[in-house]
Amino acid sequence: MIENLALVRTQLGLPASVVGVDDDTLISLAQALDGTAIGFGNDSDLVDVSGWRTSFGFSPLEAFQVARAGVEDPIVVFNSVGHDADEIAAALAADPVWGPLLSAETLGDTTVYSWGDATETHFDRTGPGRPLGRAGTLAVTNDSVVRSYDPALLLAAVGEDPNLDRFAPFADIVQALDEAGAYAATLSADPVLFDPADSGLGEDEARALVDSSPLLGDYEALGFGGLIVDGQIRGALMVFAFADDAAAEEGAAALREVLGNGDSVYGGGAWVDRLGEPTVSTRGRLAIVELPEADRGYGSLLNAWFRRENLFWAAVQN
Repeated sequence: MIENLALVRTQLGLPASVVGVDDDTLISLAQALDGTAIGFGNDSDLVDVSGWRTSFGFSPLEAFQVARAGVEDPIVVFNSVGHDADEIAAALAADPVWGPLLSAETLGDTTVYSWGDATETHFDRTGPGRPLGRAGTLAVTNDSVVRSYDPALLLAAVGEDPNLDRFAPFADIVQALDEAGAYAATLSADPVLFDPADSGLGEDEARALVDSSPLLGDYEALGFGGLIVDGQIRGALMVFAFADDAAAEEGAAALREVLGNGDSVYGGGAWVDRLGEPTVSTRGRLAIVELPEADRGYGSLLNAWFRRENLFWAAVQN
């Protein structure tokens, strides 16, 4: 977890307080620079491609599909990266800063690389993919490269951990995203709760906001991905997994209201103007939102999710 945000601000060259740059946005920026919030076609100006290839033997922007799960310490899967396992191994070993700390373990057809503590911050070891000097862990399989700051989560993702219960809600979501042809996706098992006390709004304003914005109910997991429409990177898909079919119907009704008639919490205007007309449907316990008109839809949803916007609100934090 990125805990010392003051140090992060210093490292990224930001003053202690920046209008419009709250801590969530700061974490989003830090992760983008860290290679853990990269969506294909988004944030490309933040990625040092040649630096990544020198340090890691591949670049995130070479990936055909990118999947991401988690908020502050996410796991990222780079699929169809066209990577060369030997090139990656050589680059990791040759890195003058991190190479001496490198250890590798072979698990079947997977090689897992680590550099000591995965999350500790070392500002004297910053570089491409590590602007905060955090080691992380890396796994190389036959068809993907997986990166995470949680070694246990990484092992589970590459099939080396038999305890996969925490991934169960994602199964149906991933299937829906795959069927829609999503090229990038973000997954989370943490429903977004609106906390009036942390919103920066006055009590009356926060209460009016809650009263005017439908709540989705207690969904178990969510996923949203970017689409390619008519050959263009455009549009998005949102998928919410609820406990049962009835809860999904209630969540779908709330999504129709907030996306069709609601406004952004943070002054971004009407959602329909930003994302286009939504098509909301249910499939069993899933509520599915199609947004084919959303320009840079995946990036827009990723930003809205980091900002804890009302189109993700499950409930109000007491």
